[in-house]
Amino acid sequence: QYGANLDQLLFTVNAAGEVTGLVSNTIDLYTTAPVYPPDPATAEIVQKAVDDSEVLGAAVLGTISGPLYRAKTDGGVSGSSRGGESTLGNAVAEIQRWATEELGAKVAFMNPGGLRDDMLGLAAGTGTYPSDITYKQAALVQPFANTLVTMDLTGAQIKAVLEQQWQPAGASRPFLRLGTSEGFVYTYDPDTKKVLDIRLNGKSISDTKVLKVTVNSFLAAGGDNFTVFASGANKADSGRVDLQAQVDYLAANGTLDVPTEQHAVGVKGLSAADFTVGKTVTLGLTSLMMTGAGDLTDAKVTAKLGKVKLGTFPVSNVLPTDVYDEHGTATLTFTVPKVKPGKYNLVVKGKTTGTVVTIPVTVKAKPVPPCKVTYRVHAKGHGGYAATVTVTNTSKSTVKNWMLAWHLAGTEKIKDDWRAKVTQTGASVTAQGVKWHTTLKPGKSAVFGFTAKGSPSAATAFELNGLACLSK
Repeated sequence: QYGANLDQLLFTVNAAGEVTGLVSNTIDLYTTAPVYPPDPATAEIVQKAVDDSEVLGAAVLGTISGPLYRAKTDGGVSGSSRGGESTLGNAVAEIQRWATEELGAKVAFMNPGGLRDDMLGLAAGTGTYPSDITYKQAALVQPFANTLVTMDLTGAQIKAVLEQQWQPAGASRPFLRLGTSEGFVYTYDPDTKKVLDIRLNGKSISDTKVLKVTVNSFLAAGGDNFTVFASGANKADSGRVDLQAQVDYLAANGTLDVPTEQHAVGVKGLSAADFTVGKTVTLGLTSLMMTGAGDLTDAKVTAKLGKVKLGTFPVSNVLPTDVYDEHGTATLTFTVPKVKPGKYNLVVKGKTTGTVVTIPVTVKAKPVPPCKVTYRVHAKGHGGYAATVTVTNTSKSTVKNWMLAWHLAGTEKIKDDWRAKVTQTGASVTAQGVKWHTTLKPGKSAVFGFTAKGSPSAATAFELNGLACLSK
């Protein structure tokens, strides 16, 4: 609010003209009665300007398909959080990308502090939508008259920009979520505060790829500690004012739609995940919800690895009590399906919001056991039994000085052996090839046997020289 207070300095001066005292007061000009009566001539000019602005401000620019809100905390007013992704922030970023598209802009970023009001239209958030929106309502959203600046950034620089959303120590706010234009999405690790992957229209952007981006003049100068923008290449001020971009967009398109999908999604546990076929993987997703009144949310998300469905997973949508953006969470637990080893996209979708999260992963083949064991019990009777064991080297390497180990579930005691030296220590048994048969070439087998006293029990956990074997 400008012109609401007057700074008053009262000097005390002695007879010699020397200042001997100073008192500073801030005078509230309007909260109670006006301290100074308005100058009639000036008041007349001001009133005419106010009246004229009301007429011009009432002009309808176009329509909005629904209310566009800033982020909020639980119990806070709209705009109480500058750390949450918002429909308004993403919509304004898209307007600015559109306004500089002919200059080559592919992506635009919008700082949350530059959004000073929600964009609700004449329906005021409670009426019927689509709703008309006036010039005054648009101006209240962006009152600073910043110009739009284009620049070239590499993929690595864009990642660095996004990581500067976590503000440095001593900043007025710990986190500032940038609004991003349509088609630009990214994933990040909330624990390491590192960006994992950035995409434009579904395609991953490499670190060396150069994109022309648009920001307002405040951000272009490195405002709000986004210093990477200050070092952008081929920087050019378009001279186009942010508010006028809104006016032009609505004039050209008629309606501004509400972007309901999340552009930034956190992924936890990815670095530790083992995408080997058959392994169980657990990933945590965050930042799956907007926080504006009535903003759409997903009650569940579905996940696919390539063309294979992994399942449906519930989403917890709880308004945040902090000013970060990790609200809207889901836990994905699944078994890596039997697919050909290689690179895949793990794609998570929210049907209600239209959110699409793409997580590049590399699937590894399930390790093939280097050996196969056939264990056969026969000749049961007289208080004991005989067993024959066949071990086959299924690997591509020769096994020298082979030793097969396994466990017995029962209490039988091994007595005699043949074609191998069989040794028992409690439930653990080992068999070593005799001196004339200590090597197993690829595809070759060794057959040996033993007798035991007692009832036969299950033989399990076969290992050939420390490597697990298939058994039957």
